[in-house]
Amino acid sequence: MRIEYLVSTIVLLFLYSWLFFPFIYSIYISFFEYVLTRPDVFRFVGIKNYVQLFNDHMFYTSLTITFTYAVIALTIEFLLGLGIALFLSKDMYGVGIMRIVVGIPILLVPAATTILWKALSSKTYGIFDLITSYLGLGSLGWWDDPVLSSILVILVDVWQWTPFVAIVLLAAILGLPKEPYEAAKVDGLSTYTVFTKITLPMLRPTIMIILILRFLDLLKLLEPVLLITKGSYPTLSMYVWRYVFKSLNIGFGGAFSTIYWLIAWILATILLRIFLKYRI
Repeated sequence: MRIEYLVSTIVLLFLYSWLFFPFIYSIYISFFEYVLTRPDVFRFVGIKNYVQLFNDHMFYTSLTITFTYAVIALTIEFLLGLGIALFLSKDMYGVGIMRIVVGIPILLVPAATTILWKALSSKTYGIFDLITSYLGLGSLGWWDDPVLSSILVILVDVWQWTPFVAIVLLAAILGLPKEPYEAAKVDGLSTYTVFTKITLPMLRPTIMIILILRFLDLLKLLEPVLLITKGSYPTLSMYVWRYVFKSLNIGFGGAFSTIYWLIAWILATILLRIFLKYRI
């Protein structure tokens, strides 16, 4: 057997074992009543788990909240990341150090990042309330106010993952060909024209990948919601934690994971088609 066929076979077996099999099994188990606290009960119930999911208003609430968080956070992360990438792409003193420093938040565990920001917003010793008190606004109570706690959740994600967007865009910008910029300089084009007509179109594939990856990742938002709002604003991940992991209802969890995959696949397809059709 040729070495390339052997490697391909190993890779396919790995993908089947670690990716496809769990996904297929979750679809299979979604048609059964299977709760870990009652291991003796394992019976076929058809689409009962799906009916239960779609009849639960909390599922739609968590879906709406998750989409809201995702759209707001992704918009901020992309705009900030693009600005940082453009700034760090300049040839200036100390830019190498700045490129290293900007990526530090990515290295932190999401739970640790959330705890850090929760400490910053604490009533007792948080710097946020110290600043607002100095400005005469008093203690805002970031943890207790629904709006402020939601803003804090978004800030946590933006702080940690904007560097990811910036680093990927920076790598793409540094890899762009120099000839179009040299021609634009000769023609006397403005900075705005160069950015909109040359830089953005060439960055389109990278932007498409970033937006799809980050949007799908934001659909799994859990740690900031759990640690800051204590689940008062349930996202899809909080929904799973409450109704699947706490009750250990594996059959219902299989139904949810199947629907979640469909939602993610549909959204990724829509975003991809928008990019390809309108050449954003």
